[in-house]
Amino acid sequence: MAAEVNYSYSGKSYIKNCHNSAEIFGGDAPVTPDLRDDAYKYIGGLFGWSSNIDEIRDCSNSGNVNSKVVNLHPEYAPDDHVGGLFGANFSNVYDCNNSGDIYVERSGSIGGLAGASAAGDIFTRSVNTGDITLVDCCFMSEVGGITGTTQELLSECTNKGSIKVSESDSYEIPGTICIGGIAGESNSGVDENILNCTNEGKVEVLTPFTYSVFCGGILGRQASGVVGRSIKGCKNMGDIIGNDAIKGNAYTAGIVAVTYLTWVDNCVNTASVTGGIGLTQDSYMEATAAGGIVAMLEQGKVFNSCENAGIVKYNDDDVTKNLGSAVGYLYNIYDEEDYSSVVCTCTKDTSGQGLPVIGGGYKEPIEQTQCSICTSH
Repeated sequence: MAAEVNYSYSGKSYIKNCHNSAEIFGGDAPVTPDLRDDAYKYIGGLFGWSSNIDEIRDCSNSGNVNSKVVNLHPEYAPDDHVGGLFGANFSNVYDCNNSGDIYVERSGSIGGLAGASAAGDIFTRSVNTGDITLVDCCFMSEVGGITGTTQELLSECTNKGSIKVSESDSYEIPGTICIGGIAGESNSGVDENILNCTNEGKVEVLTPFTYSVFCGGILGRQASGVVGRSIKGCKNMGDIIGNDAIKGNAYTAGIVAVTYLTWVDNCVNTASVTGGIGLTQDSYMEATAAGGIVAMLEQGKVFNSCENAGIVKYNDDDVTKNLGSAVGYLYNIYDEEDYSSVVCTCTKDTSGQGLPVIGGGYKEPIEQTQCSICTSH
């Protein structure tokens, strides 16, 4: 396939029609006190690192992408960025796709297209069909069908590949996993964060994790402190299966597992949601939540025609608290007008399961037949 590349410091830079079909292997990188720089790798089917390109368009990868870290030192966890096209992306991407499978052991950020993506850029009309597997995270790992972690706008993107993560019994650096059909974690600085994206792939946490498990059909976690962002017009069609968090929180949802001051608007979940149990050593129930739309809503907002058609449950049938057709648990409410939390019953439940709109937390003061924001939006 012919590639078209143009780069100019004064004009528009672009890369078009590039394709890779060869297998990419990141190697067995040692992480030791003397080789600390080797803890950071950027591995992609096309680019390890893409930066300041105005337009990357119609590019694809069909080769499998592999990476793992050996000789782990407990003080220096690896922070690899691994993606089907980009290890890390700091450019505008349009109409690109990955069909290669991604297999990673002991890594940080993994995505079907990019391991990580930066603020101010755009991912649009791009598709992943490759399967993604992560064995062992590192303190905090983010895994997504499009990008592992994002600070940019993701628009009209689709994931069709399965996503599986697991933790080994003998792993030296146990951690927290953020996993989503589109993105693992968002620290976005744009108002519209994830727009009109669809996940069709199964998202599954195969084993309990030592610390927290945040598992969502679209997004694993919207980071705390990022105010006023939105997830709009998204649809999840893939089954979502979380797992237990031995020393942390287990949140599982059809759209986003954990959100902080984020609008979730016109989103639909049609697949089953099976959550794990958090803090299983202490049975602390606020650490466990599952919802058709959101699992843990931290001072956030869900409104305007969201719909859940999937069955929401835990992997332990004896646990029934904090299960909601819209929200598993509402953590807190702000009194200030600009930051008040709203979850309303105009979020439709078509599953036939009969769960409450909000499973637990602050629910009585804010459940309404139709909230004022919905009627005016």
